[in-house]
Amino acid sequence: QHLWPAIAERRRRVVLNRFGVTKDSPVEPFRMMCAPLHALGRLIGIVVAFNPRTSGRFVPPDAQRLERLGLSLTKLVARAFDNGTGVLTRLYATHASAAVSPDLPALWRALGVVAQENAEPRFDDSAPLAAIRRSLTAPAPAGVLSRP
Repeated sequence: QHLWPAIAERRRRVVLNRFGVTKDSPVEPFRMMCAPLHALGRLIGIVVAFNPRTSGRFVPPDAQRLERLGLSLTKLVARAFDNGTGVLTRLYATHASAAVSPDLPALWRALGVVAQENAEPRFDDSAPLAAIRRSLTAPAPAGVLSRP
């Protein structure tokens, strides 16, 4: 509830290397870096990266990578989703005015994620959205969002 207004007001990235959720809460076990996603002069989203506190502080090159990712995401949203399709508009209209409980079991089935008792899930490559799942779970190409 505090992050969105802070990002909207600053209109630039925010790096939190030490923070608590409230003034009296303990320091969180991770660091957080956020970059705004702007389109048509307004904030449409926030891209967030987390880093365990044991991994060291976020440094300027990390922030630059996140900002580049934010620009790419903004272009993707503008080009692929709002290009006359209304996909984001319909999704926003569905979720903005009332709580929505997505059918997660159906989503997992469509992605081909199969739960197994007391074991890692297995993947079903014949599922309708298996290609999307593969793209989400594939290792990042060398040099993409990796530390120098």
